[in-house]
Amino acid sequence: MNLKRNAFTLVELLVVIGIIGVLSGILLPSLCKAKARARVAVCKSNLRQIGLALTMYVGEFQRYPDKGSWMTTALRWNTNQKLLPYTADSRNVFYCPAHAARWATWESAMDLRNFDRLSYGYNSFGSSAWVWQNLGLGATRARPIAEAQVRAPSDMIALGDAGTDKLWDLLLNPHEEPPPASSEDQTTINSWLPANRHSGGANVVFCDGHVEYAAQKRWIEKTDPARRRWNHDHEPHRETW
Repeated sequence: MNLKRNAFTLVELLVVIGIIGVLSGILLPSLCKAKARARVAVCKSNLRQIGLALTMYVGEFQRYPDKGSWMTTALRWNTNQKLLPYTADSRNVFYCPAHAARWATWESAMDLRNFDRLSYGYNSFGSSAWVWQNLGLGATRARPIAEAQVRAPSDMIALGDAGTDKLWDLLLNPHEEPPPASSEDQTTINSWLPANRHSGGANVVFCDGHVEYAAQKRWIEKTDPARRRWNHDHEPHRETW
């Protein structure tokens, strides 16, 4: 008796594999774009929540937290938290899902059980790279920035996606100074730039709580309108460029 066996021929298998390859080529970019859009949406939601927390803090104390108060958000053991109580003690809002944090050499020697990652930097220095000018939202605890000192809250950068994807890119600053040759793995002023993790750009929340997205080069460009947004007096301060 002659039994007929049902099986794919080699040509049929190759055709099926080719079709799968074509479909993968069509669908994978769409899936990647969808995932990227989802990460952007989560990031913007995080920043809106932090912006609301900042608004509540300022409403209660009539001043902005300084850079030290922001940086302690990464310290789990620190009981003097400024913004964390206003986020219902949720630390997840301080972490951007697109932040691919890398371990620096100096970080690998630390006990990281006491630390949380921060994806967002605080605009404490303004358009300046130096503490003494205090053009941002508070470079030092000794010279807090009062709520009334921020002349244009809707055009004043508060915080946003920062850095070079180290574990802690704590501040936000428009200066492009290269890091010292001897400190490749250290957090430097160069890592405080608005990030480029979202298709070459960063999400930023302003003092009135609204969130904007722009390419990195737009946030740091040396123009009067761009640099005014960094300073609480809403002046461009060309001397800091």
